Formats: sequence, C-alpha cells, structure tokens
Amino acid sequence: MRIQSWQVDCDSEKPVQESSLSAIQATFPGFDCYVWHKDCWDHIDASTAGLVVDGSCLRIIRKPIPVQPAPVSEERLLQIVRQYAVPAEQLEQILSNKLGPVTRMLIHAQLQPAASSRSAKRDDAYRRTAIKFYFGEDALSAASLCCMVTGECVPQQGLTAGHIYRRAWPTGILASMELHHDDPRNIIIMQKSLKHALDQHKWALFPQEDGTIQIHVLYDRFLNSRTEQYITGNKGASMKWSDIHLKPLVLPSERHGSPAKRLCGIQASTAIDTARASGWISADAYEQIRAREAAWAQDFDRPQMESSSKDQARLTESLSASVDSSPANS
Repeated sequence: MRIQSWQVDCDSEKPVQESSLSAIQATFPGFDCYVWHKDCWDHIDASTAGLVVDGSCLRIIRKPIPVQPAPVSEERLLQIVRQYAVPAEQLEQILSNKLGPVTRMLIHAQLQPAASSRSAKRDDAYRRTAIKFYFGEDALSAASLCCMVTGECVPQQGLTAGHIYRRAWPTGILASMELHHDDPRNIIIMQKSLKHALDQHKWALFPQEDGTIQIHVLYDRFLNSRTEQYITGNKGASMKWSDIHLKPLVLPSERHGSPAKRLCGIQASTAIDTARASGWISADAYEQIRAREAAWAQDFDRPQMESSSKDQARLTESLSASVDSSPANS
C-alpha cells in the first residue's frame, strides 16, 4: 500500500509493506510518525499502527540528534558540584567515577547538604505554606480547594505543590530575589497529574503584560493525540489539555499572593527550548514565541541559565559514561 507523507528527505508517497509498527518504523527510520485520524494527529505506536491504511496521511518528524558533550575535567566537575545542586540519586555515580581520592572526598563533602532526602514532613510544610499564601489560612482545614491550573475543585489529597523554578537550577537567581526554593511564590497548587508534565517542561507559565500568567501546552501529543489528550489519562473523566491551553492561571483571590512572574518567565524560556529540541513545536512557532519573550522574561539572565543547563548536561553525560566504562560494568 502507499501512504502520503510530508517532510524533508521523505518522498511525497512511500510504500509500506504492512500496517505493523515495525514495518512503519523500517520505512521511516529516525522519524517520529503521526497518522491523521478523525480530525487529529495520532502518534503511531503499537496500538495505533492499524490506523495506517492505503492512502493515509502521515506527519513525519525527524528525531533530534543528541549532541555529544565535551568531557569534563576533575577540576570543572568539582566546580559544577560546588555551584549547582546535584540530585541525590547521582551521588553514588559521582563517588564511583574515576576521580582522584582527594577530589572524591571534596565532592562527597560538597554533596552532603544537597544529598539528604527531603522528608514527607518537610514536603507537607511547604505545601501548607503555599496553600495559606494563595488561599488564606482558613483553607488549610478545607476539604477541597481549587486547582490553580484547571480551576477544578479537588479534594486536598488530590492536590500537590509543584515548583516553578527547579531545585537543580542556579540558586543565585533566587537569592537575588530574596527567595528560596520552597518559597510559596515559587510553588503552584495543582492536581497531581499535572506536576510530572510540568517537571518535564511539557507545559509552561507565560507571564503576560496585563499581569496574568498564561498556561501554554508545549507537548504536541497532549493536543493532538486521542490517547494523551486527557489530563488525568482517563478518557471522558477529566478536562483535556486543550481546555487549559492559552488560558490564565487561576488565582484564588486578589487579596492573597501570586507566583513570582520572573520565575515563571525563566521556566517558560527553558520549557520552550526543551520543546523545540524535542520536536514538540516547529521552528516557526519557536521563533514566534521568542519574538514575544521580552514581554514575559524581563530581567531573565539567559546566559547564566544556558551555562547552567550545559554544565548539568555535561555532568550527567560524564557520570553516565564513567559508570558505563567502570570495571564493575565491563
């Protein structure tokens, strides 16, 4: 059978031997494939491959090529660990790295404060502080609260506190604003199903000139896929991602606080870079968003964040390469 497709380096029509995932992947190696079905693009996987029939329209997107980072010297590695908070789960990887004993000892000493796991008691403390900040003290005893993203009334046990500015990012920006990571202005009270997607930069918070904060869904499958369009993943049982896309963040009351717009701008800028690198948004859409950046990323120290992101990526790659090549794994 023959199917229609659009993409650089692809023919306008290509033969596919059969409607199986392996056959489609063999026809378009190195591409993510979507099939047009019932007014939306469905990502082709094992469950949707059967939708590909003779004459189907496919959207073919080349997968991004990972950039190989430059090696990190022991001196630079130590400098990175000192400057940035390294996730606790990487501690053992760092200590198993092929470093000199003195450097390993220094890294271990530097990581001790950051590596301690946060207790449930501490998590509950900053969550309660954020609820009080946004909703008022009386809300602490309420059975349910409004999700600041969807606007839905949700039982308190179904809500979580999500951080806007990530723990692993440079702490100097927070210090310059006289804030800390668990400050309520760096937290949004949301449904638990939203937090993981926020941490993965699949949606972002764009400050607007009128003072509102706009929710922008960047992950294309949340908007185009029938299997991922619902926020909780239960079809028909919750709001769709399209319901919150380009809608304002719901602030409970003008009498109470609001998130720090500068932190939202930093999160938005980092998220759209991730979205473009991951192929979630087109180059044109990326440039259109960047053209509006001045309106929502004032005082945003882009060089510092870019340097931090590169250092974090190099550190992670260096640790992974070291672990993979260690005698224990050979």
